[in-house]
Amino acid sequence: MRYLIMNKLYVVSLLLFLSNFCVAQSDIYNQEIQYNILIDSPQDSVIEVEYEVYTRADDGQEKRYITESIDSFMMVLQRDLVQQGETKNQVLFYIHGMWGGRSINFNKAYKLMSDVYLDSEKSDISRIISLKWPGNKMEYKDNKKTLYSISDSISDIVLNFLEEYHSIENGSENDSSIDLIAHSLGTELFKEVVVYASENDRVEKYFDQIVIAAPDWDVEVFSIDTSLYNISGMAERIQVYFSTRDMTLSISRNLNKQSRFGLDGPPDDIQLPDNVFAINVTNVKDDDNFPDLLSGHNYYRASPVVTQDILLSMMGHPNEANTNRKVSEKYRNVYYLNMSAVEKNK
Repeated sequence: MRYLIMNKLYVVSLLLFLSNFCVAQSDIYNQEIQYNILIDSPQDSVIEVEYEVYTRADDGQEKRYITESIDSFMMVLQRDLVQQGETKNQVLFYIHGMWGGRSINFNKAYKLMSDVYLDSEKSDISRIISLKWPGNKMEYKDNKKTLYSISDSISDIVLNFLEEYHSIENGSENDSSIDLIAHSLGTELFKEVVVYASENDRVEKYFDQIVIAAPDWDVEVFSIDTSLYNISGMAERIQVYFSTRDMTLSISRNLNKQSRFGLDGPPDDIQLPDNVFAINVTNVKDDDNFPDLLSGHNYYRASPVVTQDILLSMMGHPNEANTNRKVSEKYRNVYYLNMSAVEKNK
């Protein structure tokens, strides 16, 4: 929830939160630090939201600071970004897929993403802000039902965050912009954010780069939800990654009785917006662990070739900057990503 009037109780809560977090000590920002927007849904169409700052020191000591106020959350984030300098001035917003909010799955994904997108010497990304939403039920259809019942409320939370973020960005000494990675069923949630923004006249260029990984979209999504075309106005560039060997989306295809965009890519009769590109990664088979290699679904975090391509994209490099890419001669705005000869022989 968000407080628009700073009454005395609010001010006291804010000061206690900041005091507990020790924001005056700049060394707090030199350890592992996560920013999480926590969404819970105690019943259909109802959500509760909290904002979490998690820190982990070199000695393994963990601390969690939770607030219901986006303002105090943003104040901590702003002070953090000021510490990062001009070479690490990007933020990555992450929306996980089904079961991705479970602690063991989230921690694994976050560690792999941190290694690639935060710790790489080539990266200009300093922090990851994760949207942890209620997609952790056992049954796929139950998670989709929950998603649709609360998507408007979550969309409002996400757009409020983005608007707040850009308000602090404009007042910052550093030019800090934001990228997005949405994965699997989380891409369906993000699609609902785009639709909600379209219906409420809130389409703005919130992002620098958007990465849609293994989207669990109906293959005809641009025809079904024409508002999705407005995604082109929400970022400089949008890259949609798909693979025909994605086992997880093959299961989703059977459950939905409809092919998936992240499995087969854009259909022949769909013309993608000028700044939306589809990247076929079917031929990349270098995931760092066997389960991810077998499923073919988590390349956005586990494949060195794909993650390098995503990193180049998020850093704003041209589409042809990665020599492993080959432009399609048949389809507009489609690229094929391949492994180099060196990588094939590893």
